[in-house]
Amino acid sequence: MKTKNEKFRHIFNITPEDRLSDEDKAQLFQRIAHSTNKKRRQRLLVYVGSLVAAACLLVCFKLFPPISTGAHAALDIERIASISQTFNKNKDSLQLISVDPKAENHAISFLKVNDRTEMLNLLDLNNSAEATKYNTVFVPYGKRQEFILPDKTKVWLNAGSYLTYSPDMLGKPREVYLNGEGYFDVAHNGTTFIVKTKNAAVKVLGTTFNVSSYEEDKKMAIELITGKVELSSPHFKNVTMVPGQFIAYDLQQHKILIDNKADGNEILWTKKQLVLDRLSTKDLIKKLERIYNVQIHADQSVLENTTVYSGRINLDVSILTSLSNIYELKNYTITQQEKEVWIKNN
Repeated sequence: MKTKNEKFRHIFNITPEDRLSDEDKAQLFQRIAHSTNKKRRQRLLVYVGSLVAAACLLVCFKLFPPISTGAHAALDIERIASISQTFNKNKDSLQLISVDPKAENHAISFLKVNDRTEMLNLLDLNNSAEATKYNTVFVPYGKRQEFILPDKTKVWLNAGSYLTYSPDMLGKPREVYLNGEGYFDVAHNGTTFIVKTKNAAVKVLGTTFNVSSYEEDKKMAIELITGKVELSSPHFKNVTMVPGQFIAYDLQQHKILIDNKADGNEILWTKKQLVLDRLSTKDLIKKLERIYNVQIHADQSVLENTTVYSGRINLDVSILTSLSNIYELKNYTITQQEKEVWIKNN
């Protein structure tokens, strides 16, 4: 019985002279191996290239999210607020930043007030505003400003605060985004009014309340003066607040404090007074830097002081006077040069 090799040689008429030598076999094997490795490398490069491209697209999407991706994205007020704040290159001026998510453009107007008590009507500043546009007002450090929103709601914004809103606030649920501190006197028109912050949302119909939620701070606080609000947050259980109630949430320790006998101290900044309630030295310095638009340099002995501060500070005086009136700083030398203040041990 013939072997398989003999059958193939007989079928294809292969003679002994047609057989490959050992050298030819070695060369043929090398060519086959080289061709196989080349194809394998090509497939590997294509695979790795696809992974790198996907990773680059993901990074670009995270760093530069598209401004207009449909109606839902255009109505994401938190995202619009974040974008608007990046356009603020002049932190010393009262500004109105307008963003059109659909057209992917923006405009900045520098606002002027004739005196410290003038109220700005934001409806007058946007007579030609479209529903697709969002506005952000910015109050620089060292200033406080009162505004009237397009729905007639009055809001005081404290130093270093951003408030984002839509000029088209009539006849629909009203929504604003706050990064900073604001005192709201909400106009009652039958639709809900929502103040969103980075860590919570306050929902009302018509009421007065104060919200402090600077995104760089470790704490957010809300005090309800009149009416009723619903406080919701992913950090704690929803709370329905009643007048005279104060709620603070510690973002680092994840603790919530509820005071049912608040006395309105949180809104005294609108009357140029700062109320201190067991405030640490570092937190006190941060507040005064915002209020007076200065940078305070304190000796390490001051920063390491474990004293907590309570009481009131009159904000209608200079920063040097305010610091000098703090009893614990009486033994320190306090000097100022333009926007920088030094607290040095004697």
